[in-house]
Amino acid sequence: MIAFEYAVQDSTCSSAYRFAPRTSWPLVGEATFQTGDKATKQNTWVAAYKENGEWFFSPGMDASRPLNTEQPSTDRNGDVDLLFGPTAPLELVDLHVFVDPKDAKLRDIHFRLRNKMTVAATQYGYKITDENERGSISFGTGAEKDVIGPNAISREFHESYALVQYLCEGEPRIRLAIDHVTFADGTEWRAPESPVTKK
Repeated sequence: MIAFEYAVQDSTCSSAYRFAPRTSWPLVGEATFQTGDKATKQNTWVAAYKENGEWFFSPGMDASRPLNTEQPSTDRNGDVDLLFGPTAPLELVDLHVFVDPKDAKLRDIHFRLRNKMTVAATQYGYKITDENERGSISFGTGAEKDVIGPNAISREFHESYALVQYLCEGEPRIRLAIDHVTFADGTEWRAPESPVTKK
């Protein structure tokens, strides 16, 4: 690294890179790297920390990529916890999760819902959040186009979820839950307060 234009990232975990008794600050910016005669620039972060009156710096890394080293084209559906209990009348199928190629903090989530019952589901809702509950998406519908017939599969749903993460933390797991379902015969189902988690 031959040059580094940076700003101090102030976050709730700005001291989380603790090497007691050190305290650390993430520096985020654009670095210039020299390899032989070739110089390249990329987004990078470096942890700066102080110990016994002296400053130390961790190696830089590419901050334009997610902390996870998988490529954006990798299906990351294994990073989602499904909060569906055995009594849930709908189940999630065809789940796919990708890193947004234009924004590493966004996750493009695609899925369908299957109605396990013998009567049409006319109204239902779901919620997407993460294990830290720093954000959420809530969806509810009673539209005719969204009715799921008996033992049928819904249209594909597409959500873009922003992960709130800090450089000093691992990536939080996404959570998806069904909130409620109303059927054509008037019966209703509501999610229990302590849903079963399936990875």
